Amino acid sequence: MFEHVTDHAAKGLARLPEQYQKDDFRALLTSWLVEFQEIEDAFWDLLQAGITTATGARLSQYAVLLGEPRQGLGDDELRSVLLARILANRSQGRDADLHAMLVTFATDFLVEDFEPASVLVTFDAFPGEGLPERIASLVRRAVGGGIGAQTVSPVSEDPLLRFAATSEDVEVDADHGLSDTAQTQGGALCMVRA
Repeated sequence: MFEHVTDHAAKGLARLPEQYQKDDFRALLTSWLVEFQEIEDAFWDLLQAGITTATGARLSQYAVLLGEPRQGLGDDELRSVLLARILANRSQGRDADLHAMLVTFATDFLVEDFEPASVLVTFDAFPGEGLPERIASLVRRAVGGGIGAQTVSPVSEDPLLRFAATSEDVEVDADHGLSDTAQTQGGALCMVRA
């Protein structure tokens, strides 16, 4: 692998032959070696600033370049989306390509093939806020042309609807559309069908 050399000036001056060990030659060589050091440092920064190590604004720049804007995702979630997008872009529609892409999000999922040409991906656990829609889009990108793709994900851990254990224990939560018995706050239950 590559090694970051941080002392080009010292190494270069040490290699200078005896007949050139004069102040004028040393000063000229030092000026060039300082520039080489700056170039190497800049390239080293580029090598170290890949998707797997980038954070914040730099990661957002990669996201824009790959067509996967941040949209409220944290660095870790966005990094998974970007790595999956790269794999989806390179996918040749094989099961192994789809599996490699899905592993960036979770290890507990099931991929089922249905005749004549469709795939169903089912996640066992909720992958995270904002991710189910992004994963579904990436699955459609990763499967072969003409193959239908569906993705099923559990909802978030925060339940969408809550029920009271007894008639005296009515749970009120305006965020989830429920109301108290007088229907003065939250939503109202309009109709229930069996």
